Amino acid sequence: MNLSSLRSRRGKLVHHEEREIQVTPFIDVVLVLLIIFMIATPAILSGIVVDLPSGNNKTDASAQEEFLTVTLSGENQLYLNDDVVNTANIILSIRNKIGENLDKTIFIRGDKIVKYGDIMNIIDILNRAGYKKTILVTTLD
Repeated sequence: MNLSSLRSRRGKLVHHEEREIQVTPFIDVVLVLLIIFMIATPAILSGIVVDLPSGNNKTDASAQEEFLTVTLSGENQLYLNDDVVNTANIILSIRNKIGENLDKTIFIRGDKIVKYGDIMNIIDILNRAGYKKTILVTTLD
């Protein structure tokens, strides 16, 4: 803080502090919070552990306002977000979550060991129900 000296009306020397906002500590805190959220976000995305295949597409999945994720685990267990569902009820479960919104993007996660045909079966069920916006989730190389 800087001290400036001014003369008062009576001729005495008066010191005033010039107050400044310290921006550097604020920026440090914001950057630390940003790093914490970047690390924590993938864990929050879905609690089901699957070994995703890798890919080169760098589409930002975090742009979605509300995630709707269909996951097929290595044990061929089907999940809608974190809830276990079966293939016959997947469309009913999706409609219970988002209503009749056919423009909603649905993220599809499948374990590496899941057969390609099983994933395509899920995508086909979604397409026949009118959900055309599906994204296959992979890990980056």
